[in-house]
Amino acid sequence: MIALPGSLRNEKGVAFVAFAVFGLATVGLASLGLGTGLLFLVHNESQNASDAGALAGAEALFFQSSANLEARDAVKSNALTGGVESPGAAFATDANILSVTTGNYVSGGSFQAGVPPENAVEVVVEKQLVPLLRAGQTSTVRTRSVAAWS
Repeated sequence: MIALPGSLRNEKGVAFVAFAVFGLATVGLASLGLGTGLLFLVHNESQNASDAGALAGAEALFFQSSANLEARDAVKSNALTGGVESPGAAFATDANILSVTTGNYVSGGSFQAGVPPENAVEVVVEKQLVPLLRAGQTSTVRTRSVAAWS
């Protein structure tokens, strides 16, 4: 057997260092997973709000009412508002309605803004995600929905 120098035989504290390194890595991966899950949650709820706005706007357009007003009201009533009614509400700001546009939806799948006959409504909603662990860095979630009637 080969004799080791004294410095290599003294391994006191190695377990503590290994535990600290792997513990820090585990906490980092858990926070990354939590942040990504929260991003998807807020995106899903923002998409639901923009879908509701587009559907309400298209219905108002069909009945020759104010599509813009109806779409904005539907987005506000279905969006995250910072309350406790949804799981992601505490981590997102109020929805910013970037645009509500009426236009023509062509059967090929494209929306043409302002082109008659107006049979569709496009709603674009944006939310800022409040960072959990990343100091000062916010994430922006932007969703778009188009609803048409024929």
